[in-house]
Parts: sequence; structure tokens; C-alpha cells
Amino acid sequence: MAEIPTLVPLHCAFCLKHLPMDGAPTIFPCARCLTPYCSVDCRAKDKTEGCRLRWNEAALDEETGECVRPARTRHMDICGDIARVGLEQHYANVEAKQEGLAAVRSNSFEIARATQDLDEPPTCYICLEGGDGLVRECNCRGNTGFAHLECLIQYAKTLTPQNSFSFRWHSCRNCRSSFTGTTRLALARECWKTYCSEPEDDWRRMWALDTLVTPLSEELYCYPEALRAAEAHLATLQKHFSHEDPTGDRVTAAKVKLIMCHTKLGRHDEALQLAEEVYAHNMSQYGPDHRSTLNAVNNLTVGLAGCGFEVRRRTLLRDAYERATHLLGAEDDTTYNLRNGLASSLYRAGDAPREDMVEAASLLVISVRVARQTYGSGHEITTIAVRFRDRVSSSIAAFDRDSASQRPMKRRRLRLRDVDRRAELANAAPVLNEKRISRAGQRDTHAWADYYGKGLTTLGQHVEDDKGASRPPPAHRPPLIDEDGYVPPPPPPKQSRCAVS
Repeated sequence: MAEIPTLVPLHCAFCLKHLPMDGAPTIFPCARCLTPYCSVDCRAKDKTEGCRLRWNEAALDEETGECVRPARTRHMDICGDIARVGLEQHYANVEAKQEGLAAVRSNSFEIARATQDLDEPPTCYICLEGGDGLVRECNCRGNTGFAHLECLIQYAKTLTPQNSFSFRWHSCRNCRSSFTGTTRLALARECWKTYCSEPEDDWRRMWALDTLVTPLSEELYCYPEALRAAEAHLATLQKHFSHEDPTGDRVTAAKVKLIMCHTKLGRHDEALQLAEEVYAHNMSQYGPDHRSTLNAVNNLTVGLAGCGFEVRRRTLLRDAYERATHLLGAEDDTTYNLRNGLASSLYRAGDAPREDMVEAASLLVISVRVARQTYGSGHEITTIAVRFRDRVSSSIAAFDRDSASQRPMKRRRLRLRDVDRRAELANAAPVLNEKRISRAGQRDTHAWADYYGKGLTTLGQHVEDDKGASRPPPAHRPPLIDEDGYVPPPPPPKQSRCAVS
């Protein structure tokens, strides 16, 4: 059984340079606590100077109005603590603190605007108190949904019994919707910090890994860490919980998240291989008309597009879209994703024929209508659909303009003598020497052919001119006898230009 990867830092502890995920020879860890470094110099400087801290740790000086960073922490002062709790747990603690500060800071603008708009300042719906540290990134509106981040963490911990998991780690209690943005990532970091030290076969640790994958995959700088968390989640399921998953649905769901991480990192070959496995499993388990199979088709076509298999991608999308429209309806999310994928496959970045682009535009008109009915005109999904439709329409208009500008040229009327001349040139005998030569070279050629025809000389011998003087043969001598044995005739005698003899 494969070893479960650990969520250790993927950057240098001193200069924060990203480290290769599988490049062990280029990593220089600490001998005591295994903290990774990119070079021996960074490891030496971290022990004496102290590591760099992110700006989330900075405090605002009220007198000067500038952010003041705390003092550097030398590695030798915390090396013992890291070795005691473990590198993975220490990293989870640091990242949870950083993301918590980032979540509070990103929500401060909305809290300030709500304080001005509402009659009374917003308060936490858990402790019923106000103050700093409030967050709200869910579907709550008005004066509801505000809560302290620490209150959300304590509330989720109290509702997590043994060998089970609480959905309060990523869902709002009021509106029952999932948190988004930095709030969701901060709660996921705290969840992983809480259950990171549990055994590998503990359900809470496995669900903490699952909770951490999705918010990490939404942040650009966290893509490598999201891939490591997705691999750890899949390995945990296959090693410790395979007996509780007889149908393989949990393993398949973990593979879907791993496909998403591979795709965002540009690893299309690995994503395509996993997508083929997921599609084959759903086809054998549920058949071609099940929602899970149709979603697997969507994931598979993304991998096919990354690897350049456009023909198979278009065929699968067209068949799956017809099934989804008939079984699920045009307004379903699965149908919506398949429709947009088929439109993208038909459009081909503007290089498709006109009839394919027209079909893509007609599909996007339906997508825009469904997005406006479901999410509203100002939603991000609706904006993306409208932008895609306008781009396809612009490509069609540009194609029509180019076709109109390239009009066929007016054909010139052929005269009878032109036709005869063309026939004469077509039936003419091939020229012996197609290279153009100068007049002097042509004169030497005819002279040499004349001497050779009379038997006065052979190739390579000197010839005698009219005055009896011997001279070498001309320097420029093209071949006199071709492959068919043809010898050029002697030049005609020169005629006097005088008309009167």
C-alpha cells in the first residue's frame, strides 16, 4: 500500500521560495526538526537571523498609520518546539493563524459598510457581541450571518463527536450554505490544525483533509498544496476505509478532486488517466444516463481538451448533452456545464468553421438565459456566460467580414490567339538547357558544337582558330550531348546587315 503523503511546507522556511514536490535532492532540511530549506545558506541564516514573516502578522501603528512587522524569530528558538509537536502540526498551526488574520482583514470592508448602512453595528449571532474579528462570506443578507471567526471554530468543535464530522466547518448555520473565500479557507485550516495529530484511520482526520482540498484549489498560490492534500485524502481512503466503501463512490469522489488539482497545475496526462478511471467506474456502476456518469463525461472532456483529443471530446459532449437535456432538463447544472463544454469544443478558439460557431452561439444563448434565471444578471456565472457568447458572436461577424472582403477577381476574356498560344506552349518540345546563360557563353557553346561536329577536336584538347593559332577550349562548356544523344546544330552563318551586296 502506498504511503500517505504529509502536508509539510512546500516552500523554504527562510526565503519562502517554492520547493519541488518530488525533488528531494534539492531540499536541505534541518537535522533536528526536518524544516525544509532551498539551500545551505538559507538554513544557516535562519538559525542566526530569523525567518521572514508574512504581512498578515503585521500590526497597524495608529500614530504613523504604517504596518509594523514583528521581530524575526530565530529557528534555534523554535526548533525544539517543532521537533516536539512535529513538522506537520507546526505548519498547520502557523498556516491556521495566518489564514485567520487574512480572513478578518478581507471582511473588514464589508463589516465597515454594514456598520454605516444598518441602524446598529453588526453583532455575532453566536456570542451576541460585536467588536473586531467578525466575518461573513455566505448567503446571509442584512444584519444576519455575522460571527466571530473564533466563535465559528469553537462552535464547530463542540458539534464534532467521536468518529464523526461536523459540517459546521464549512457551512453557515443560518442560511445552510457553504462559506466562500478566505473564511472557508481559514475554517479549513483550523479544522486541519485540530485533527492533524489524530491517527491516520480516524474519520475526523480524513474529513479534515477532504475539507481542506476544495478551498486550497481555489487559491492560485495554494495549487501545489491542494494537490498534496488531495493525494493524501485518496491514499487515506484506499488504505484505511476501503472496507467501508463497497461501491467505490468515496474513492471516485476523491479522484474527481484530484483531477481538478492536476488540471489546474497543467498535468493533463495524469488528469486524463484518472478521468478515464472515473468514467469507466460510473459507466459500469450506474449506466450512461446517470447524473454521476454525465458529470464524469464533463471531467473526462476537460482532460481530453488538455491533451488535444478534440474529436473524441466533441463526440462525447454531444451525446452526453442530448442525454442530459432529455433526462435532467435544460436548467440543470449538469446540463449547463455540458452545454458550455460543447460550445467551447465547437468554437475552438475562433478557428472553427462558420456553421460550428453558429451552433456554439445558439447553445450559449440558452446558457445565458438559464444563468440569468438561476443566478441573476449580476452574478459572476452569468457574466462569464455573456462574455463567452459575445466573443463567439464577434468571431462570426469577423468571419463574415473577411469572407466579404475576399471577393473573386473578374475573369479576363480569352481571345482565340491566346488559346492557340497556350496550346503551342503546352505542346512544345522541352528545352535542352533550362538555365539562362549569357550571350558569350551561348556563342562559345555553338562554336564548340561546330568544332565537335566537324571532328576538328575532342573534349579536353586544344582547337585551332581561323588564323591557325592554338587556344584552349572555352572555359564555359555546358553539356553538348544529352541523355538521348542529341547534339546541338552549328550556329547559322552570319548575314550582312547591308541590303545591297
